[in-house]
Amino acid sequence: MGKTKDLYMEIEGKAIDCLDDYLNDKDLNLPECRYNFEAEHGCGAMHIFDEIFEGAEILKLNGHK
Repeated sequence: MGKTKDLYMEIEGKAIDCLDDYLNDKDLNLPECRYNFEAEHGCGAMHIFDEIFEGAEILKLNGHK
């Protein structure tokens, strides 16, 4: 695999971990999660975050576990 694909997959995995934390922590809000992810991975990775988090607020409101 190329380095770009490896990096993408690593960041995608981090976004999935962040989504899991968000869904399982009632006190963690989406803007805070987004800010932390951007601080760690930079603004260039935010499209990955947005793809993973699409619909996350609805899942959380519905009590998804």
